[in-house]
Amino acid sequence: PAGGRGDMLRSLDDALQRLGSDFVDVWLVSPEAGVPLEETLSAAEHAHRTGRARYIGMASSRTWDIAEAVTRGVLGASAPISVVEVAFSLANTSAAQTVAELSNRGVGVIAASALAGGALTGKYRHTTPADSRAASPHLRHMVEPYLGGQARTVIEAASRAGAGLERSTGDVALAWVRDFPGVSAALVGPRTCRQLEALL
Repeated sequence: PAGGRGDMLRSLDDALQRLGSDFVDVWLVSPEAGVPLEETLSAAEHAHRTGRARYIGMASSRTWDIAEAVTRGVLGASAPISVVEVAFSLANTSAAQTVAELSNRGVGVIAASALAGGALTGKYRHTTPADSRAASPHLRHMVEPYLGGQARTVIEAASRAGAGLERSTGDVALAWVRDFPGVSAALVGPRTCRQLEALL
C-alpha cells in the first residue's frame, strides 16, 4: 500500500540523495491510514539500524499510536522514539498533557504550528491580508480554528502583552511555547524571507 514500508524507505532514500547525505539526524515518520503502525515502525527501525536515520520521531499521529510506538521503543521492539511532533501553541494547548507525559518519558516534543498558522503573529486581528494563508482556499483550514472564539481572546492577550513588553505578538507566542516544560523546539512556517527574519 501507499505509505507502506517500501514506499517510506524509497522516499527517505530519495530525500537523502537530494540532500547529498547518507543520513538524516531525525526522521519523522507518520503512520498512514490503512497502513499498520507496526509496518511504519518497521521502516523506521530499518532506517535507524542501517544508519540512514540517527534518531526516529513521529509526526501527525494519534495519541494512541504515539503511546504504542514509545512503549515499543522502550521495550526494545523497535527503534526508540526520540521526538514527537504535536500541534501545540498558546492558542492550542490541547496537547499540554501529552507534552508533559512525553517529557516525563524522556521523549522530546516539537511544537508544530507554534504560531497557530500565523494567527499568533497578530496579522489577522483586524483584517485578512490578501497574500495570507487565511485568504487561500487551500490553506485557510490551517488558520480558521484560530480566527474566533477563545483563540481570538488569547491572541488579543498576547498582543497586549507584546505591546507592554515592546515585543511583537509572535515573540510572546514563541517565547511561551519555547519555554513550556517539555517542548524541545518550536516549528514555524515562514513563507517569505521577511517573515523568516522577523522570526529569527
